[in-house]
Amino acid sequence: MRPSRFIGRRTCAHACGVILLAFTRLCFGQDPSTNLAVVLPKQDLYIGERVIATYVLPGETGPVEARLPKPKGLSLAYIDGRPSPDVDARAFVVRVSVLATGAGDLTLPSLDLKGSQQLWRTPSRPIRVKEPVPTDDLRITTQLSHTNLFVGQPVLLTVTLSLDVAVERVTALDIRIPIMEHSAIEVRDSLRNPRPGAPDSIGLPVSDARVVAWTRKETIVFNKVLIPRKAGSLDFAPAYLLCSLKPGEKDARRRGFQYPSYFDNQFFHKETDGAYTRVYHRAPPIRLKVKPLPMKAPPGFSGIFGVCTLQLEAAPTDVQVGDPITLTLRVKDHAFPESVELPPLLNLPGFRGLFDVPEERAPGRLENGVRIFRQTLRPIREGVRSIPPIELSYFDLDSAAFGTVRAEALPLVVRPGRMAGAGDAVLSDGTRLRNTIKPLQDGITYNYSAEQVLNPPLFTLNPFRAWLAALFLPPLLYGLFNMVTRDRQLALHDPDAARRRRALKRYRLHRGRTSEGDVAELLAALQTYLSDRFSLARRRPAFRDIEPRIQDSPVREDLQSVFVSAEEVLFSREASEADWSELTRKTNRSVDTLERGGPA
Repeated sequence: MRPSRFIGRRTCAHACGVILLAFTRLCFGQDPSTNLAVVLPKQDLYIGERVIATYVLPGETGPVEARLPKPKGLSLAYIDGRPSPDVDARAFVVRVSVLATGAGDLTLPSLDLKGSQQLWRTPSRPIRVKEPVPTDDLRITTQLSHTNLFVGQPVLLTVTLSLDVAVERVTALDIRIPIMEHSAIEVRDSLRNPRPGAPDSIGLPVSDARVVAWTRKETIVFNKVLIPRKAGSLDFAPAYLLCSLKPGEKDARRRGFQYPSYFDNQFFHKETDGAYTRVYHRAPPIRLKVKPLPMKAPPGFSGIFGVCTLQLEAAPTDVQVGDPITLTLRVKDHAFPESVELPPLLNLPGFRGLFDVPEERAPGRLENGVRIFRQTLRPIREGVRSIPPIELSYFDLDSAAFGTVRAEALPLVVRPGRMAGAGDAVLSDGTRLRNTIKPLQDGITYNYSAEQVLNPPLFTLNPFRAWLAALFLPPLLYGLFNMVTRDRQLALHDPDAARRRRALKRYRLHRGRTSEGDVAELLAALQTYLSDRFSLARRRPAFRDIEPRIQDSPVREDLQSVFVSAEEVLFSREASEADWSELTRKTNRSVDTLERGGPA
């Protein structure tokens, strides 16, 4: 029923749009798209090249809804829509990303744009897409450790780039790995990759992300851990590399890798004109056969495949009721520690009813091939003699059966905290048995009945309060209305100004939800702030996107240091308190300087 109803709605909406377009032509005697401007920077592209199509709708105020078709050989994606920056020209600007995926004489089709006042239909534009020159001077290969596996079983993907040319000749590199972009595959970083800035490391642009790889003689190698989340025979398009190659001698063996920088190198540059030749190479396609688990998973199974060992530590072990205890669980001897997850402790036997365990859980971190989890809990009664053993279920790939690994119980001493009475008891609904005395503020108790004393009114209104409410309530409500709608009005008239106004507020909210030591969330909060502060299209900009906009040298140096250090910690999965303190100090100092009106 749902699909048919949905299709019916779409059909009705499309019919209404056609009727509206015909009505506009009948009333005004012209096509509403007659004066619509389409800006396409270039119409000759290569496969894998992306351009931004800009549509200017005269007289439109927005917002605008866009219906994007799926043309052959092109992939369209909506970027944003905002009022024209030219205040004299009342118009609305819509931007659409156009990615060339096939070769030939193609057409950027007409788009249906539904504005606040009318329906717009954009004119089509021809686009010629050329296939880059195939080359064997640069080759890309992909290799999986397993192609026949179970749902949730991690597999190692190894990607190798072989270069028979000097690496300095390669620029504007773009590597696409479709298996890493598929919704049925979860991707995690691999411990086998180098740390950023390590000797013989280099940064690569891979599927719109930055990856650290090894440079080994004439090859570049990086790894990813893939976890399939769907059963069946999964076919993935071939991985490919696309780059610009400057003419020159095949001199890779003599010159070697001269750009070991992870943060920036010539691979990320965009010089594709002049003497450069656009070339590509494809790897063979990939097929995975993913089977469901042969039997129902037992309680406590959190997706661990393969045998491992557990080590449990606790500190302190001599506490009072309610005191925090920090548990440290180390998972060792696992082939893919990147994929190991810990189930909630309250789901494990022996914890419920004896300990208070918060719902928030810190993500596990990696250290020398060991997955480390830390969890805080509090004993809720005296006499608890031990921290229960922790048993985790795993799936043994050799026997195709489930097994159990165990960390033994730890002795614990829990002493009473303070003298407690019956009033401290907690009822089943979470309320306390203790009654609290509520003062009766409006007069003497002898002036009230017993019912009024036991259940006093929450609020009493006398004539003086009524006059105050009548005098001050209207302006307060008016001021509240302006505060609530101010951002909305600003967003409609000047989206960039609205983003700048919200930048600091969103940053503080994001930082307030960031756990100590969570470098990924800290970097995400900073990137979101910078995107809003400078009105960038990318929500998660890299440092090179914001570097030209910052004129203050100390701020620019602090931000570069934060980006480099944060990405290094994320890839190494190791963070110390000193790293965290330094990152937060530089981040907050940079944001404060920008908000105080520092040069930017």
